[in-house]
Amino acid sequence: MKRFEGSYTVEITLLLPLIFMAMFLPIYKAFDCYKEVKQDSGYIWEKNFVPEEKIRKMQLAEKVWEDLK
Repeated sequence: MKRFEGSYTVEITLLLPLIFMAMFLPIYKAFDCYKEVKQDSGYIWEKNFVPEEKIRKMQLAEKVWEDLK
């Protein structure tokens, strides 16, 4: 009996697109989700922006920081 050496280049070549999709699709989907959330949060932040409230929070943070020193 003759032993045949297995060469899986054809199988790997056929499965390569599936392998790449399995590797990079979660990364692509996560980045897509990140962009969507970032756009939504930016819109909400601009819509609810109150400068006086932001200034009060900054002053409070500065006061607390000075008290800690």
